[in-house]
Amino acid sequence: MFPLNYRVMDPQIFNLRLNVNTTSAYIVLCSLQEDGVSPSRQAVEDRWLGQPDDLRAAFNELLAWRIIEIRSDKDGNDVYIVNPASLWSAPQID
Repeated sequence: MFPLNYRVMDPQIFNLRLNVNTTSAYIVLCSLQEDGVSPSRQAVEDRWLGQPDDLRAAFNELLAWRIIEIRSDKDGNDVYIVNPASLWSAPQID
């Protein structure tokens, strides 16, 4: 697991006015990290109550905002790491 030197869940997420699924996915990811569970796609899916397509769209939006990033754990599996709010930025529109 990646050691984090900041509180994971940041209430600033609500100021962005993202859709409910995106905010929910963020909360699930924060919960996993705070519980010490590797935030893999499978771990998120295990806690996700919505549709799989909604989760995929939520991940894409969180990535676009730089709220999360994908890293590899020690076994080479993709995990989703929540960034501190200081790294978040609005997606660039082409």
